[in-house]
Amino acid sequence: MSFTPPTTQASIAKDILRVVMGVIVLAALSLLWVALRVRKHGSAGRKTSVVARTIVPVVLGLGGFFGAALVVLTLWSALSLASELLRILAPSGLIVLGLYLAWTHRAWDRATKSLGLLAATAGALLGGWLGFTATSGLFALVTTTIGAAAAGNLALIAVSLFRERSARAAMATLTVNNATATDSDDVAPALATSV
Repeated sequence: MSFTPPTTQASIAKDILRVVMGVIVLAALSLLWVALRVRKHGSAGRKTSVVARTIVPVVLGLGGFFGAALVVLTLWSALSLASELLRILAPSGLIVLGLYLAWTHRAWDRATKSLGLLAATAGALLGGWLGFTATSGLFALVTTTIGAAAAGNLALIAVSLFRERSARAAMATLTVNNATATDSDDVAPALATSV
């Protein structure tokens, strides 16, 4: 009869640490992948954007929380991992960055990019807070991630709609101005020859 357990607490802790580090590395690689696509092509592209705005935020949310948890446990052990601020900001921060990278185009002006970043940040933080308060316990991390991704996407969709509407209005105004200028140009020579 042996009193030695097949697995020790140290080996379980090492396995958990490996999983946590794997998720953190996967989140970093996901962000790097989207950033390289934007740098190479000027935008993420349709397929990459769909993946980066639906599936990747789950990895980013978990990776953000696990990374923040490791930093807090290492450098600031007085802060609880159950802290509301930590459990909302850590997943939402990386989700904002991922959503913004998947949404932005290099050719857009700075004002549009800034508005998109601001909208993504506000949406993800609000969605993360709503997701966090929806449930309790460990499942709150999942709902925080889903809420931050959904609300951040909705905010970026609203900015895109606003941008398209503004572009249409500017184009319509330009068309009307060009038509008015063309009509007055046609009338002026006719008046000059008749006089």
